[in-house]
Amino acid sequence: MALGFGLAFGLPTMAFGGLSAYLNPAACLFQCVAGNLSGVEFLALSFSEVAGAFLGAVLVWLCYLPHFNIMPDPPSIADADPYYGDPLLGGGAYHTLTPTHLAVGGYNSDPLDRYLRRNPGQALKGTMRKNIKLGIFATQPAIYALPWNFTCEFMATVTLLLVANLVAARGNTLPEPARGLFGALYGFMLGFIIFLIVLVLGGPTGVATNPARDLGPRIAHWILPIPGKGPSQFLTYGWIPVIAPLCGGAAAGGLFVVIQRLTTASDVPAGSMVCEGR
Repeated sequence: MALGFGLAFGLPTMAFGGLSAYLNPAACLFQCVAGNLSGVEFLALSFSEVAGAFLGAVLVWLCYLPHFNIMPDPPSIADADPYYGDPLLGGGAYHTLTPTHLAVGGYNSDPLDRYLRRNPGQALKGTMRKNIKLGIFATQPAIYALPWNFTCEFMATVTLLLVANLVAARGNTLPEPARGLFGALYGFMLGFIIFLIVLVLGGPTGVATNPARDLGPRIAHWILPIPGKGPSQFLTYGWIPVIAPLCGGAAAGGLFVVIQRLTTASDVPAGSMVCEGR
């Protein structure tokens, strides 16, 4: 997943670098704070990025439409072993004797019933289906702890944008033809940076680090007629992967300006950034 995430942003950056290749409103806000974009450009680019992410989510939905229509469960879940799948998804539990007594029954055999007692609980299958379908479009945290979810998204965005732009600025100090080669390969480097960040920080929140990447598909999830999709969680969680990356982009832009001023002109020349992808 982390590799796919990195390639999904690295390759478009290489393909559309000549057309700016801006894909992330947080990166646009970074450039705005750094003095490379105006407020109007930031708003126009951000709107375009959200619209593009929405369109991409709709196209993915069309490609997988037969799969979204499978109800109530996909085959992999419907065919699960009833002794273990149903009690787990149903919120119940088995009360057993000691493990030595359980050894007399074969796997999924009738004698096992003598040693198991079903304790029904609240069904979780519907909730799981809804979360799976929302997770295809937008991020969800492993644990809903909003201050920590916000912190994780903020840290990941600051790290991504600051490192990516420092690498880009350093590449601009290279002489030709090394500088041209660096520019041609920068999308690959950006994808690798994203790969590492998702690999390290992707666990708690799914690490959006991009308001457009989460908001556009979340709007698509809200609008599209997806069977059993459940709520899109705009107010409960959906604001986190929008506000936190924007705050991270502004903070990273400010840090970059400070680093520029503290570094000699030969190391980081002013206005020499080529980072465009995220």
